[in-house]
Amino acid sequence: MGGKLAKAERGELAWALPIGYWRDRGGQVVFDPDEQARTVVRLVFDLFDRLGTLNGVLRWLVEHQVQMPVRSHGGVDKGELTWRRPNRETLQVMLHNPLYAGYYAYGRRRVDARRKQAGRPSTGRVVRAMDNWHVLLPGRMPAYITAE
Repeated sequence: MGGKLAKAERGELAWALPIGYWRDRGGQVVFDPDEQARTVVRLVFDLFDRLGTLNGVLRWLVEHQVQMPVRSHGGVDKGELTWRRPNRETLQVMLHNPLYAGYYAYGRRRVDARRKQAGRPSTGRVVRAMDNWHVLLPGRMPAYITAE
């Protein structure tokens, strides 16, 4: 993990980007090139600011038939934009991700061996307190919202 952490400390470790972001040909993180995708991301944060709850945002998006932009992270359709019905998990991930406020963050989760399930590599992850994240670099990413 030493090399991986060193790369993260420099803000150079790449990972799959969340909704509303894209990696350009040079490897830089930029806003999604699709204007409608960017508009929906901004709408989610505006709604949360106005309504104050994740469930309120979800209800509004569903009632107004707003679809969420999702880009495939792998396979033959890697990078292709598709539109999906919003769901609670997607919105929660967006609202808790510091990238949307311009932060490069690494080490937000740890693996709890007691919660790990055999044959399921993504299980056992537990969110760390922000003070325990390995890396948090402000102003390194394009931001949809301010840090406040």
